[in-house]
Amino acid sequence: MTGEDREHIRNSYECSLSSPSVSHACYGEYMEHPADTPFFRAMDSKSFGASVRSARQERKLTQSGLAELINASRHTIVRLEQGENVSLETAIAAVRALERDIALIPRFSRLDVKQ
Repeated sequence: MTGEDREHIRNSYECSLSSPSVSHACYGEYMEHPADTPFFRAMDSKSFGASVRSARQERKLTQSGLAELINASRHTIVRLEQGENVSLETAIAAVRALERDIALIPRFSRLDVKQ
């Protein structure tokens, strides 16, 4: 990963920390979804961890690289990816650093994503 890549990820992560009540300069009016980026559906801590791992690998980040971005230890990322207990704050920070969002949708609902 280049320094430019790391800076882009840091900027994206910092942008995600802005107040949700303020209009997001980080996103356009609508969020677009590139076809080559998969969605993950997590039903429990193990599948959530596997989703984080897949998203991290897609971004070509090491566990240490992700840990550095969110000021955590590599061991914390290992635990998260294995579905073990980590704080909700850490889990959300990891998801945001991977340029992902968490969506709560009604179970068994259909989710249409426009590209």
